Amino acid sequence: MKRTAAIAIAIIALITLTACGGPDHGTVRGKSYSPETIVMQCMAQPKGGCIMYPQVYPASWSLDIYNGDEHGWKRVTEETYDAYKVGDYIDFREDR
Repeated sequence: MKRTAAIAIAIIALITLTACGGPDHGTVRGKSYSPETIVMQCMAQPKGGCIMYPQVYPASWSLDIYNGDEHGWKRVTEETYDAYKVGDYIDFREDR
C-alpha cells in the first residue's frame, strides 16, 4: 500500500510540475514518459471499513526545454515526444 501511495504522489508531482507549461521554444534537454497508472483508493465509510475504487492516471509525455531565458517541462503529445530527441530544437510558437 505504501508503494501505491508513493507512485500516486510521484504522478501528482509530475502532473503539477508539467502543468505550468514550460517554454514555448528551445532545446530539448530531457524527456519524461509516465505510463498509465491505476491506483486503488479507499473511500472511508461512516461505520468503519472502506470501499475500494480505481483511480486512473493517464499516460503522459513531457519534454524538458531550455531557451536561455526559460527552462521547464512542457507536456506534449506522444507523437511530438517521439519526433524529438535530446539536443533537438523545438518551437511551439505559431508566429516564427
